[in-house]
Amino acid sequence: MKDLLISLLALALISGGALGGIAVRPLLSEHHLHADTRDVVKLTAGLIGTLTALVLGLLIASAKNTFDQKTNQVRQMTANILILDDLLAQYGGEAVSLRKLLRQGIPPLADRVWHEQVNPVGEPARFVSTAEGLAFDSELQRLTPQNDTEHSLQSRAIEAFTEVARIRLQLFTQGGSSIPTPFLIIMVF
Repeated sequence: MKDLLISLLALALISGGALGGIAVRPLLSEHHLHADTRDVVKLTAGLIGTLTALVLGLLIASAKNTFDQKTNQVRQMTANILILDDLLAQYGGEAVSLRKLLRQGIPPLADRVWHEQVNPVGEPARFVSTAEGLAFDSELQRLTPQNDTEHSLQSRAIEAFTEVARIRLQLFTQGGSSIPTPFLIIMVF
């Protein structure tokens, strides 16, 4: 919604500037309408247009890099969740409840990854662990391995869960607008 409002405001300002130019043109004196003056204005407008296109191209490239980075992080997090589920399946019957908790925790995790920047205006975004994540961590720590294989599986599962949490925190810290507001104001002007 915010992006739509910014786009509409930019359209209104640019259209208003064009209409203002049309309204002011008849009021200009004759020496402002000379062919040399028009050529200078055309060259200046071309220069500004070229610089704007260059800056927008760099901005798009930056947004693409940010998108690719976040996509790779989500893929890595997904792979770690699958590895975690597989480790818990190998652990055996004691980890069935953990696998259920893991599956219950995925929808809130996905929702928070994609909607975490939706908070009331003026309130800073805070990272808060979900109840599902805390319950899963607590249950994972409470596993009681009976042999070396189960002990290894538990430690690898803890590492995988820690990696998922680390990636989730990285995604949270990278959230926000990729276009600084002053830059956007200058570009519209």
